[in-house]
Amino acid sequence: MDRRNFLRVTGAAGLAGIWSGSLAACAQTASAGAGASAPSAATGAVAGFTLAQVGLQLYTVRDAMAKDFDGTLAQIASAGYHLVETAGMYGRSAADLRAAFDKNGIRTVSGHYALADLESAPETVFTTAKTLGQEYVTVPFLDPSLRTAETFGSLPGRLNKLGEQAKAAGLKLAYHNHDFEFQNYGASTTVMERLLANTDPALVTFELDGYWAFKAGTAPADLVARYPGRFTLLHLKDSTAAPEKAFADVGHGVIDFKRFIAAAQRNGLRYAFVERDVAPDPIASIRASHDYLKTVLAAG
Repeated sequence: MDRRNFLRVTGAAGLAGIWSGSLAACAQTASAGAGASAPSAATGAVAGFTLAQVGLQLYTVRDAMAKDFDGTLAQIASAGYHLVETAGMYGRSAADLRAAFDKNGIRTVSGHYALADLESAPETVFTTAKTLGQEYVTVPFLDPSLRTAETFGSLPGRLNKLGEQAKAAGLKLAYHNHDFEFQNYGASTTVMERLLANTDPALVTFELDGYWAFKAGTAPADLVARYPGRFTLLHLKDSTAAPEKAFADVGHGVIDFKRFIAAAQRNGLRYAFVERDVAPDPIASIRASHDYLKTVLAAG
């Protein structure tokens, strides 16, 4: 099941949650990611951004939560994560989900909500997010069928409208990238460049997924430096070397996270979320990523 359908069946508008499958568009990278290299050495800590601002994108542990929701939340907390970003409602009401987080000393500051849900039922999404205590509602993914010149022409205006609605509700709207936004789709500039140029910074922020930027050939640190203030959220996800560029635990691949996080911190970073779309052992993966980040970030 791809991310769009995962959100559709677990999303805020429907609340009927099922957990299955993996991110179909990325599954081919799973086996390569399992053999990633050892962590690179870190010297010193990134100034001004702390481990307390790092959370976990729960899509990483979707299968574990399907088998043992409460036990997996306890493992997330024991791994050192006390912030999470949601991806669906896991078959629970917002109030019940928040209670489960509270029980484990976890809070959620951002959630992934399908664009279709945000446009068709914005108040439902906003109510869910506010009940959970979230600050950001984040558009996570566009289905391949929607990746057209027409869609990308209208998308900045649609995001501005949603951002205005979110702001009125006391929330912030964010957009999360994959690699396709670094293609032109017939235009003279990339989709990412057009989104950044044609969305209002007061209404729309961005969640930069460093893995997907790297996979598309863009250094994530350079991108956040080029657009100060636009990337307030990050996804921390490592990559093996080219040509495979497979998923890897943070610090176990080739992305320079110290440089990436430092550049983002200088340019408006609020929160970062560890994610690995496909992992042989998701719990071991989130622990390994957190252990590495302890070498890069102060405890806070």
